[in-house]
Amino acid sequence: MPYVATMNTPGYSPWQDDPPIFDSALDAWRYLRDERKRAEEDTDDDGPYSDTVTTLDTLSLLHGSYGLVNERGEGTVYGDTPGYNGDHDLGIAYCVSWTDETPDTD
Repeated sequence: MPYVATMNTPGYSPWQDDPPIFDSALDAWRYLRDERKRAEEDTDDDGPYSDTVTTLDTLSLLHGSYGLVNERGEGTVYGDTPGYNGDHDLGIAYCVSWTDETPDTD
């Protein structure tokens, strides 16, 4: 069953026109976890990873954890924007959903 992994600012379209497709929900959650870690590492903050990374990491390991995902592994995790310290952060939505498309095997 193929899954798509998307990131977006809540209320706006996904950041990628052609988001990556994965064979499993777990692979999609791992991708989103790695993208969030990379974004946090690119900021000037040398602190530990955020709670958002911890949640994405848990979802990448345990299918159906915390009631954040449905029985197919679909769900959305919300986090702040790494490195943004202003008053009007809309945050980021990390979403895994089932798709009819097939993964690119290139």
